[in-house]
Amino acid sequence: MPLKNSPVHSHTVERMKGHATDNYAVIVFFTAWAAVICAIASKGKNIAIQPTLLTVLGTVLGFVISYRTSSSFERYNEGRRLWASVIFGSRTLSRFIWFHVPLNETEKRGRSLVEKKTVINLIEGFAYAIQIQYVDLYHLVKYLPPYALPRGMPPPPSPRHSGTDVSSPSDQSFTQGSPEKGDNKWGDVAPHLLPSRTPPKSSLYDVFPISLIGKLLAKRGVEVSGKAQARARARKGITSHNIPLEITLYISSYVSTLQSRKHLDAPTITNMLNALNIMGDALTGLERVLTTPIPFSYSVHLWSTTCLYCFLLPFQLWIPLKWITVPATLVAAFMFFGFLAAGEEIERYDKNDLNLDHFTQNIIRLELNRLTARTMPDIHTWAFSPANSHLFGSEFVNAAPEEWVRRGPDAITNVLMKETGPMSASP
Repeated sequence: MPLKNSPVHSHTVERMKGHATDNYAVIVFFTAWAAVICAIASKGKNIAIQPTLLTVLGTVLGFVISYRTSSSFERYNEGRRLWASVIFGSRTLSRFIWFHVPLNETEKRGRSLVEKKTVINLIEGFAYAIQIQYVDLYHLVKYLPPYALPRGMPPPPSPRHSGTDVSSPSDQSFTQGSPEKGDNKWGDVAPHLLPSRTPPKSSLYDVFPISLIGKLLAKRGVEVSGKAQARARARKGITSHNIPLEITLYISSYVSTLQSRKHLDAPTITNMLNALNIMGDALTGLERVLTTPIPFSYSVHLWSTTCLYCFLLPFQLWIPLKWITVPATLVAAFMFFGFLAAGEEIERYDKNDLNLDHFTQNIIRLELNRLTARTMPDIHTWAFSPANSHLFGSEFVNAAPEEWVRRGPDAITNVLMKETGPMSASP
C-alpha cells in the first residue's frame, strides 16, 4: 500500500494541517517583515540595533515559553490520566455487575438480565457523555427521567453577546421551539409579526376530550404515551445540563436497589461503589481541567512579548547575517509561535489532542459488548476442560484435570512438591 494512502500517513497529515493552519499567517508576516527590513538596510539606511537586547530577551522568552509548554503538557497528561480512570472504573464496575450480581429465579431471570444490561449501557453512555458525543449517547439514556442538574462547566460564550446571562444555543431544547424563537438566517433583521389570532384546527378530539384522561393519569404519576402528553412533558422545560453526573445517580440507585434486595454481600457492594466513585472522581477532574485554563492575561502578555521579539529580530540580525536574516527570522518565528500554538492545543480538546473516539468506541464500548455477549463463564467448563493438559508442567501433558481428580489430593500434592524441589531443612 502506498505511504500516502496509509492510515498512519493520513492521520499524521491531518494533525500537521491543524498545526500549520494556525501558524502560517503569523510566520509569513514576520518573514515578510524581515525581508522589508533587509531591503531598507541594503539601501544604506542604518537601522541596525545592538544584539545585546536579542540575547537578553531571547533568554527570558525561552524560559517563559518553556514554562508555558510544560504547563500545557501537564494538563494534557492529567486529562489522559483521568480518562484512564474512566476506563478502569468502567471495566471494574461492569465486571462486578455482570459476574457478581446473581440472577433471580427462572421466571425473573430475563428481568435481571435486562437490568444488568441496562446499567452496563449506562456505563458506556457515561463515557460518551464525557466526550459529548450526543449522537452515540441518545439511545443509551433517552428513557431516563431528567434530574435538571446544573452545568458542571460554564456554557460557551455567545458569538454575538458577551453577557453572562445569555444562554448558548445548546441550552434550548428542540422540543421548546416556537415561531418566535426560530433560526433567523438574515442576522439582525426583525421577523414578521405573527397573526393576531391563530386558533388550532378543529378535530374529533374537540368533541371527545380524551386528552383530559391522559392529564389526569399523568398527574397521578402514570406514564402516558402519545403526542399530546409528549408535548406536555416538553413544555415543562426540564433539561439536565450534566448528563455524566446524572448517569452516576442512576447507577448508584441500581446499587442501592441491590442492597435493599440483599442480593450481594457487603464487600462486593463496597467494590462497586468504589468503582463508581472512581468514575465520578474522573468526571470532576476533567471538569477541573477544562474550567481552569491558563490565565488570559498571561497568554496575551506572552504572545505580545513574542511578537515584539520577532519584530525587533531583523534589526539585530542584519549586520552579522545580511540577507540570511530573512530565513533566520522565519526559523525563529516558526519555533516560538509553534511552541505557543502547541501549548494552546494540548491544553484543551482539539483534533491534535487525545484520541477520545478510541477510548469510547474501541475500548469501553467493545469491551462492554464482549462482556455482555456471554453469561458468566462456569468454572467447570474451562478449569476441567480436557484441553487443560499442562496443569502440572510438561511431564504430565496427557493428564486431563478429571484424571487428577480421580488420582486424589495426595497425588496432586506429590507433584507440586516435585515441581518446587526438595525443601531445605530448617536449622
